[in-house]
Amino acid sequence: MHHIIARGIERCKIFRDDADCNNFLVRLGGIIDDTGTICFALVLRARAKITF
Repeated sequence: MHHIIARGIERCKIFRDDADCNNFLVRLGGIIDDTGTICFALVLRARAKITF
């Protein structure tokens, strides 16, 4: 999450490409599953091809 927040603060692109976006979402999904954390909202880019 740190790099996502830092990129936003620096006004950079949040994701470098679709692979970077998918990598983040897969890792986030793993953390959510492993910890039982509730994700109340997640906004995805329309172009993202996500596989969990």
